[in-house]
Amino acid sequence: MAALSLVNLSRAIQAIELADFLAGLGLSLPPYLLAGVSAFWWLIFLPCAVGLWRLRPWARRATAIAVPLYELTLLAGRAIFARSDYARQTWPVALAWAGVTILVTWVLLSLPGVKRAFRIGR
Repeated sequence: MAALSLVNLSRAIQAIELADFLAGLGLSLPPYLLAGVSAFWWLIFLPCAVGLWRLRPWARRATAIAVPLYELTLLAGRAIFARSDYARQTWPVALAWAGVTILVTWVLLSLPGVKRAFRIGR
């Protein structure tokens, strides 16, 4: 979660810093929308990461909800804004990656030892 948080913070900062350059490329996704969405997910994942580190029960549930929503957001952005043939050709990989990410997250959060740790961590 900490890594996802940092990746999204980095994306937000980079989108703001390169806004003029990106706007000049004629991309279908406005740079400030990319920055806003990335900053939003940074703000969601940061407390989840801290909560997971501190074994807070709410963090386990929040992570199980946030990761699928994040993946759906990425897929929705791809569906709405992707215009290239390459983007259409890579849909199967994007869907598989999203599915694997969600599955791995849910499996890890559902392991008996993990559940027990979050019950004890209260």
